[in-house]
Amino acid sequence: MSKNNILLSICIPTYNRKKYLVDLLPSLIYECNKADNNKNIIEIIVSDNASTDETQLYLNTIKDARFHVYRNSTNIGPNANYIRLANYAKGKYMWLFGDDEIILPNKLGRVIKELALEKYSLLILYSFKSLLLDKFHGEYCNMESLFHSCFNFE
Repeated sequence: MSKNNILLSICIPTYNRKKYLVDLLPSLIYECNKADNNKNIIEIIVSDNASTDETQLYLNTIKDARFHVYRNSTNIGPNANYIRLANYAKGKYMWLFGDDEIILPNKLGRVIKELALEKYSLLILYSFKSLLLDKFHGEYCNMESLFHSCFNFE
C-alpha cells in the first residue's frame, strides 16, 4: 500500500487489553473489508505499549494485509504511544480509535464515503458529538447524525 492510496489510518493504542481487542479487531477488519471494496484505502495500526498480558500473542495471530502491529520495548506512556501511532499512519486521515470501542455494522462505510469527499481537514469525535472542519470555508459542521450511530458506547 502506498501512502497516496490510503485514505484512513485507524490507529489503536493498547496496553494489556487483549480482552477488548478480541472483540474489536475481527469486527473492525470485517468492516474495513466491506467499506473499501478492495481499494486498499484503509489501514489498521495497533501500537502495543509493552503489554505484559497475552495482548501481543493475540495480535500476532491476526493475518490481514491492512493490519500492522508495532510493539514498544518499554511502556512509553499513553501520550507518547499516540504520537508514535501518528508517525506510523500513512493515511490522509487518522482515526485514533480506543481499544475498548466497537464500531457498529456498516458504519465505517459511511465514514469512508464522507472522507472520500475530501471536504474536511479535521475530524473530531468526542462524547457522542462530532465536528468536521470544512477546509474550504473554515467552518465547523455538526455531523452528530452521521457519526453518533457509528459507535456503541455500552
